[in-house]
Amino acid sequence: FMISDEEHGEIGKIIRTEEYPSSEMWIVLRDGKEIMIPVTDQFIIEIDYPSKTIRYQAPEGLFEL
Repeated sequence: FMISDEEHGEIGKIIRTEEYPSSEMWIVLRDGKEIMIPVTDQFIIEIDYPSKTIRYQAPEGLFEL
């Protein structure tokens, strides 16, 4: 699946999911680096299975880390 953010545009491709005590995280390949995106209904706007895309609204500051 490809994931895109409402404000930042295309984020990257989800390469795997990892489970942590607080929540699941998508590991996304972005600009050759792996970043972690929290998997929560609060941030997921839409999952389009036929096109394998996810529209996401990242929490403020997520991409500044």
